[in-house]
Amino acid sequence: MKKPETIVYNIPQLEIIPGTRLKRLLNKVRAYSVVLGREIEIEPPFIYDEESTPWRGRNPIAGLFHDFVCRIGVLESQFLAARVYLEFQNYEDRMNERPWHIRIWDFIWRYGKAGFVAICPSPVYWHKYTVHATAEEMQK
Repeated sequence: MKKPETIVYNIPQLEIIPGTRLKRLLNKVRAYSVVLGREIEIEPPFIYDEESTPWRGRNPIAGLFHDFVCRIGVLESQFLAARVYLEFQNYEDRMNERPWHIRIWDFIWRYGKAGFVAICPSPVYWHKYTVHATAEEMQK
């Protein structure tokens, strides 16, 4: 039997919310998380800010899943949410061909960002918003 792998089944379609750094999800996005051992499904019009760490990177899909699992009622562990973030950063980086020296930097960057979100004090982002939070709520 083949071991399950992390996979995003479809690409998110996004709309930029003018005057903000927020994005609105326009389509349902599904993925399988090995860390959680189950599928994750995010319904539109989910609003998020891609990667909210001080070190924004090249992992907007990982930011989508991390922002979702950090919402009130989705997961009960900030550390587990950080592991999901790292999982989808790894997935996204594997999808991109980069030279070896960039891949080393990506590895360091991923673990730095995931470590930051694992220990960042609440409520900077952890359980700060509901799944259905509006752009107006997120701008306060």
